[in-house]
Formats: sequence, structure tokens, C-alpha cells
Amino acid sequence: MKQMMPYIILFGVTTLLAIGVAVGLAYFKPELFSSSDQKPKTAKDSTTAMQKPPSKDTAQTPAASVIKKDSVAIVWEDTAKAMRLQLEAQQKRIAAMEQKEHRQLFAVDSAKAHRRAQFSKLVESMNAEEAAKVLANMKDEDVKAILLNVKARQASKILGMLEPRRAARLMN
Repeated sequence: MKQMMPYIILFGVTTLLAIGVAVGLAYFKPELFSSSDQKPKTAKDSTTAMQKPPSKDTAQTPAASVIKKDSVAIVWEDTAKAMRLQLEAQQKRIAAMEQKEHRQLFAVDSAKAHRRAQFSKLVESMNAEEAAKVLANMKDEDVKAILLNVKARQASKILGMLEPRRAARLMN
């Protein structure tokens, strides 16, 4: 889950930016989104269309401008509300995934503890020399956990058979 978090955040930020750009374009360049206007098909047509002054029929009245601004504000509010709902849903999914991860980590930890207890019983039943040979190839953390679960007399015999530097490291 921790590995996926940057991707989830990147997805959310990218989505927010894309929606913001779309809303900004709709607000500042509404002609890009209107379907009633015919767009020029060639570069020459587009340059001549840009040079022509707007006719009286196409000039916007102040009331039309207010209506467009109000409709953009409504779209903006709806978009913001939808984004808030999506964010809340994602936060709920993330919380559920984190809870699942914690349960799995707890299960793994309890399984490790059970396994170490079983290894401790095995080490305790072995003679010290053989146990030292086996433990010499294991990580210090695992050896410490096993030796702490073994009877003190057996643990001291095993430590005596290990390399002195390693035994000193294990006792720290």
C-alpha cells in the first residue's frame, strides 16, 4: 500500500488539474465548447475568421454574459462537489486498505512469533554444538529471539560455542 500511495496521489492531482483546466477553458473560452458555431476547416479560414469583426447578430449582450458566468459557476460548484465526493470515496478505500494491511502485518508477526517458538523448542532439544552451527547461519535478530526463548543454561552453552564477536553482538 505504501508503494501505491504516490501513484494514488499523482492520479488525484492529475485529475484535479485536468478538471480545473477544462473548467477554466469553459469559463474563459466558451466558444471552444459550443457546438452551434462552425469552426474553420483550414488555416486560411481560421485567419480570415479571426480578422473579421463580430457582427451585430453575434455580439453578446450583458445579460448573455451574466448567464454564461452563472452557468459556469454552477458547473464549477457541481464539479467541485463531485470531486469532493470522489476524494472522500478514495479516502475511505485507502483507510480500508490500510486496515487490511495492518491485519495482515499482525498475522505475519504472530506467525513469525509462533515459528520462533517452535524453533526455540528445536534448538533447546539439540546439543549446544549442533545448535551453534545452525544458528551461525541465521540473522542476529532471529538468533536473539530464539535464544531468549531457550532455557538460560542451554542458551549460555550455545553462546559459548558461537564465534566470540558474534556472541558479544548478540548479547547487546
